[in-house]
Amino acid sequence: MRLANVHVRYRDRTITGSPVSALKDVSVTIGSGEKVGVIGGNGTGKSTLLRVMAGVLRPDAGSFESEGMSTALLSLSAGFDAELSGVRNIVLHGVLSGLSPRDAQARVANIADLAGLGEAIQRRVATYSTGMRARLCFWTAINLDPDLMLIDEVLSVGDQAFREKSRKAMLDVMQGTKAVALVSHNLNFVERLCDRVIWLKDGAVALDGEATEVIHAYRDWVAGRSNPGGADEAAKKRIFVCGTGRSGTTALARLLNTHPDIVVGIERYKSRLMTARPSDDLTELFTKERYFEVTPGDTNIDLERSYLNDTAKARRKYDSAKYVGDKVPNLYRRLDFLDKAFPECVVIYIVRDPVSVAASWQRRATAADDAWPEENDFQRAVADWNESIRLAIQAKRVFGRRILYVSYDRVFGRRKWAVWREIMRNLDLDPELTTHAKRFLAKAAVRAKPKRDVPVHLRNYVNGEADYAKYSKLMCDVL
Repeated sequence: MRLANVHVRYRDRTITGSPVSALKDVSVTIGSGEKVGVIGGNGTGKSTLLRVMAGVLRPDAGSFESEGMSTALLSLSAGFDAELSGVRNIVLHGVLSGLSPRDAQARVANIADLAGLGEAIQRRVATYSTGMRARLCFWTAINLDPDLMLIDEVLSVGDQAFREKSRKAMLDVMQGTKAVALVSHNLNFVERLCDRVIWLKDGAVALDGEATEVIHAYRDWVAGRSNPGGADEAAKKRIFVCGTGRSGTTALARLLNTHPDIVVGIERYKSRLMTARPSDDLTELFTKERYFEVTPGDTNIDLERSYLNDTAKARRKYDSAKYVGDKVPNLYRRLDFLDKAFPECVVIYIVRDPVSVAASWQRRATAADDAWPEENDFQRAVADWNESIRLAIQAKRVFGRRILYVSYDRVFGRRKWAVWREIMRNLDLDPELTTHAKRFLAKAAVRAKPKRDVPVHLRNYVNGEADYAKYSKLMCDVL
């Protein structure tokens, strides 16, 4: 596979917009059996490069030669026809990849089984969930036997069982004899399995060479050590918000986001932070080019649908922010790991009384139109609350002054102004409230008023099972 001086330009869809260069004078050669990683920030041309290699996209200038190599593009953003069934899409994909209609049809049963789609394989893809589409795409592409496999950021899709199965399949591909071009933000994975790495920056090849050498240079650049313009990026501190579910973690994160120097995501990296291993490099998640590019496996939340406004506001102030991080309620279970992964990070731990937490869990568990699991009722809530209080107390020994405990009733109650200022002083930020913060706190205080319709049996259960002794101990440190 050889690309020489390739240029690709996309047309700006605005009336007065000029074409945007996605690739600029890119020359790349991939030999038989070679394992090549492709790294770089969001919008640097990585996916476009794979599409050119796959023959899906024709370059505007330069030459492209496949030299007889067959290719298969494995990309979760690859377009399947939503109006066709899963079966029709598999067959069409196979035919377009060079298979005969009979051979393409013969793949259907195996792909449906591997993807865990069952009878849904006969339905229109438009009826599939995001996870189902991802599984269909993954196994349709990986079921081919090409000379060159083009893989675009698909290291973690679906539920835990499927992720394990797909990860094994990915490792088999990377350790096999076929050539592979892999786009990924997981630098540890790329360094471990690729012999060579191409770093794309602004649509051009910044570096192409031995994997460890290129990744080391890229990490230096991201950290600002080899780019004066990145100094502000390196100076940002990481901040995390956690606490028992339904304790007000989202409200607290949104309150913090009213400050011009703080950017807290709403579970942007929930899955990654909760499942990461000690060897995983998570620092890249909080660089600007990665922070606004959520990929499969990062979270189970549809951020574009649920938190579009939050993301837009975060983009506008990211460059000037002094704190950048994420809010994940049950991250309290991984505080030791968090301390090792981000030694300078700050944690804000919100605490709420157990009756309110249990009542909130119960309301969601019994609501007919809520996806909250039925088993997460008030009894499960108390067990979770007890664990969180115990771990919160332990965390003090690890984090010291880097962990702040905040009371839901205080930060959204009568003491809200004083608590806000105290949080800001602890973060070395300007404690003056913006107009946005004042409006948010005023509305949140109304929503935070205790519910009076708590069933007697629920209140009695909580009073008997909740660890109020540890709760009282923790409240001594709460703002």
